[in-house]
Amino acid sequence: MSDFGFRQRFMPRDDFAAELGVHPRTVKRYQEEPDGLPFAVIGGKIFIPIREGLEWVERRVVRPNPTRIPAE
Repeated sequence: MSDFGFRQRFMPRDDFAAELGVHPRTVKRYQEEPDGLPFAVIGGKIFIPIREGLEWVERRVVRPNPTRIPAE
């Protein structure tokens, strides 16, 4: 029986947390934020869409202001 690529597109929440190196409760908090981490509930279990989940994490990257070069 084929799983239509489900395992290539979705990851259980605990596995996603392990990939990020955080506790599963942290991922749960990310889901609860406004515009939080996307997820799907299938069969009572929570799965993270891998592509969208990683894009969500990338949008959280903080880039500090560049150092100003003094005017001469």
